[in-house]
Formats: sequence, structure tokens, C-alpha cells
Amino acid sequence: MSVNLAPFNVALQSSYATPNVAENVLSRKFFAASPNEKWVTNITYIIWCKGQWLYFMAVMDLFPQAIVSGSFYTQMTELLIISALKMAIERREI
Repeated sequence: MSVNLAPFNVALQSSYATPNVAENVLSRKFFAASPNEKWVTNITYIIWCKGQWLYFMAVMDLFPQAIVSGSFYTQMTELLIISALKMAIERREI
């Protein structure tokens, strides 16, 4: 049995409007020379109890490449983001 796969192309730019997407200032340079120089974040979601979504945001400091904070919330709102960022700032004493 043989399978023919269509070529896979990565779309690096889109013609669609992206009003809430920030500029990529790291340009894939995921290293830092000192603590708190560069932080990156990610939001993901998992299915929780009774089909409800649970959102998780992590904040990573690229110098030690370690998660410095994380936050769970049942909705993807600014509360999720503010909670994770406040925790990171408090833990890093900024």
C-alpha cells in the first residue's frame, strides 16, 4: 500500500488581518545573557471536568530557560494573563 502526501508548506506570513498579535521582537533568538532580560509566554487549554475547558498560561525566563510562573483559569481573559504576570514579577522581585 502506498500513500501520496501533499507537500507541506509553512505559512510564515498571512494576508489576514491580525489585530491582536504583537510584533515578533525575538526573531527566534531564544537565549538571554542575564535573568529577566527576555520572558516568553504561552497559553494552552485542556479539557477539565464535565467537558469544561481550563486555560493555563506559563511565563518562562529565557536565561535559565525555566518557568517562573503559571496561572490556571476557566476563561481566557485578562485575569489569566494578569495573574501569571503578577506572579512572575513578584517571584523575580522586579
